[in-house]
Amino acid sequence: MLLSVSVANHRSFNTEQTVDFGISCGTRRQHHEASENTRITSKPLSNNRICIVFGRPGTGKTNFANAIWTIKQLLDPNHQRVQHYESHFQPFLFSDHGQIEPTVISITLWVNGSIYRFKLSYTAAGLFEESLEELHDEPTRPDLLFRCRWDCSTQQPLIKADRHRLGAAFLQAEKEWKCGGKRTIPLLSWAAKLGCAPCDDVQRWITTNLIVVSQRSLNDTYQSSSPMKEQEDVKLLLGLMKTFDQYIQSFNEIKTEGQNVKIKFSHNETIAPPLNIEFKRSRMLGESIATPVSMESQGTTALFRLGTCILNALKYSQTLVIDEMLDQLPTDTVTRLFRLILDYHLNDARAQLLFTTFNHEFLTHSCIDRKNAIIFQTIPSLETEAYRLETALSENL
Repeated sequence: MLLSVSVANHRSFNTEQTVDFGISCGTRRQHHEASENTRITSKPLSNNRICIVFGRPGTGKTNFANAIWTIKQLLDPNHQRVQHYESHFQPFLFSDHGQIEPTVISITLWVNGSIYRFKLSYTAAGLFEESLEELHDEPTRPDLLFRCRWDCSTQQPLIKADRHRLGAAFLQAEKEWKCGGKRTIPLLSWAAKLGCAPCDDVQRWITTNLIVVSQRSLNDTYQSSSPMKEQEDVKLLLGLMKTFDQYIQSFNEIKTEGQNVKIKFSHNETIAPPLNIEFKRSRMLGESIATPVSMESQGTTALFRLGTCILNALKYSQTLVIDEMLDQLPTDTVTRLFRLILDYHLNDARAQLLFTTFNHEFLTHSCIDRKNAIIFQTIPSLETEAYRLETALSENL
């Protein structure tokens, strides 16, 4: 479960700005109690499923989503051997020190009954510093699990770690990483690969449970793993599509070269083949007509893909970060999406939705808790600053 994301010196972000779900880190006991029950009943967790980031065009919303995508890429074992930090390092331009200071991205999350804060900083040359902390009832005094900082003069890492807490797997990872990891692969990933439990929990959650969705990613990627055979999944997705086009009756799989191509879900994003489906629409006198997806509008296709992402999140307790896509959908469709996330019977795995928008009407939507509403604003120094909605209203920001 995502608790917060902080970004500094990345694109329009200069000083550190934080987006969170309005949860105090001092609720570990309540988090643990919630994990023992099918439904979450503790108040601090009851409204943490949807977080809205509102801002006018050009205030840094897409830059924030890009920061989350970047840390996923840097931790993804499938990309680490070909990492080019020059492309990931996009510092704040309108500052004298932006080009020499590292980019810093921090994620606080709850996984397997513990709250962790993972911080990663890097420059164009590679990794600069990373740390992993475990937070308890007093968030200002976390337990440091490890911190690694590169000494630029000697080009050697300086490591401080609770080796007793992390165990033999971390010791082995530390030894191998010093020999082969250099500045391209985070120590967290190396330790996770060798079975260090806290490191594996954090890396696995960030790379598989934190999903960034944009119009581009929907065009380039889709979810694939297990066939969508459950009638409940089909019913939910069909209900969502009907809010967009009331005449859609069903969608069918198309057999291609004798093979029945399935609509599938997955934890991970993969390159997408064309959607091999067709939609059936009702006509007069009870007739229906089938149209292939190639004849559908971009909005219909995008909503179908987005719907599969939502259902996937409900199945696997994922956190979806959706960048401005909801602005393109009708209000009824967006409301249906919100209610899917907020439904405790469907969402007993605690999936979350964090979305960016320039539509101010979402700020007063009945499904949005003001405590989970963040405002992005560009200040005169041309950097992004983040405020809680309540703070912005009280100070007339």
